[in-house]
Amino acid sequence: MPPGLPSDLLRRRPDIRLDVRRADERDKTTIGWLDSRHSFSFGHHYDPANTHHGVLMVNNDDIVRAGTGFTTHPHQDMEIVTWVLAGELEHKDSTGHKGLLYPGLAQRMSAGRGIWHSEMNPRGDADGAGRGGDPASAR
Repeated sequence: MPPGLPSDLLRRRPDIRLDVRRADERDKTTIGWLDSRHSFSFGHHYDPANTHHGVLMVNNDDIVRAGTGFTTHPHQDMEIVTWVLAGELEHKDSTGHKGLLYPGLAQRMSAGRGIWHSEMNPRGDADGAGRGGDPASAR
């Protein structure tokens, strides 16, 4: 039983299924600027037994290379939570909000009827030089 959960939870709530998937057991997407581990079915990693987790749609562990990131893209009708485990991510969105996320902070963005945003690792330039060139690790 993971820490923090009552020891009799599964006995009291037989409808709850606990499935621990360690990072190295999860599906992985690797592209030039991103290493991502997926807790649930995501993209082309489809597992019909690993879908429909209430309102939670995605839980990815992402490592974003320095000077790269998620360029401006849209979301609608969802809440997006980002927390950084190491490094930094710079958030910008179409409502004019801009901020630097770093370990110890969490950000919740309400997409509502629609929002465009980006999350970029500002460390270093295209060559990885600059403020250390470290990757950012985020969830």
